[in-house]
Amino acid sequence: MKFLTTYWKPDEEDEFSLAITYGHGGSCLSHSHKQQYMFVYQSLLLWRHIMHEMFKLWTLCEVRWRGEGIETVIPFVLVLVSHVFTR
Repeated sequence: MKFLTTYWKPDEEDEFSLAITYGHGGSCLSHSHKQQYMFVYQSLLLWRHIMHEMFKLWTLCEVRWRGEGIETVIPFVLVLVSHVFTR
């Protein structure tokens, strides 16, 4: 994220634009620089939150899985994943 926010700004398009043009380089999509910047930023933010909670998620699954079935693990995993998405 630091690299993205250091070298690009959502409202400043220059020669290193993040825009995607349909048909260019095999692209099937078209996005403006700002749209692509926001997509990349949100994706990186989501992965940062997931990685921050990964140990908790792994520990929760490991502890619950030992003596109980998967049906008891899933609700706890869903709560943790929901927490990540609401950040």
